[in-house]
Amino acid sequence: MKTKDRKTMVLYTIVSLLVGFLISYSYQLTKEESVKETEPKKVWTQEYKYQKKLEEKIEENKVFEMRLNEVQESIRKIEKQLATDEDHLKSLIETLNDYRMYLGEIPVKGRGIELILSDASYSPADGTVNRYLVHEQHIYKVLNELYISGAIAISVNQQRLTKTSYIKCIGPVLSIDGYEHPAPFVIQAIGNPNTLEKSLLLSGGVIDQLRYDHVDVQLKKLDEIKMDTVIQTIEPKESKK
Repeated sequence: MKTKDRKTMVLYTIVSLLVGFLISYSYQLTKEESVKETEPKKVWTQEYKYQKKLEEKIEENKVFEMRLNEVQESIRKIEKQLATDEDHLKSLIETLNDYRMYLGEIPVKGRGIELILSDASYSPADGTVNRYLVHEQHIYKVLNELYISGAIAISVNQQRLTKTSYIKCIGPVLSIDGYEHPAPFVIQAIGNPNTLEKSLLLSGGVIDQLRYDHVDVQLKKLDEIKMDTVIQTIEPKESKK
């Protein structure tokens, strides 16, 4: 082989190697660039997925929050209704207790007044003895005035009265709902003591009328008066019979 041909072959070989190296380097560079471009894409894709999940959870939370608000509103309505029912029930119970108190079915205590009505001293020269005794009309005057003035409970000689109690004279004693009581008659009334006292002491009022009828009257205010039920106040009398 000629020297010229040999040089040409060597040159071709070198060129071929260079071309092969360049192709190989170019491929490797392209591959690396592709990997570099793919990795951020993967990261972006993952972030996008996380963002979508977060948005979905936010929407779910909004739905749950709406449901929670609806439930809380329902609870508030129920609580309001219960409070209204409870207030209504309390009012009914208070009204019922008031009726039971006026009927003498429950014990009661409180401030009030006490009156003691006694027969006046009798002198034969002054006329008939009947004029100096306490009669049912005297008791009724006191009771009516006390009820009008706001008394919530009244007793005579510790016997609890009701609004329908019946009082009648039987000689020197008074019969109250069938139970006899001798003088003096101790009347106790639970209520505002100042109001009750003022109503009885009015000029020309009940006490003035009683004294005009020769009834001895003593009046005082009490800080506490206790009264049993109507049944309890008459049971001892029944047991004695």
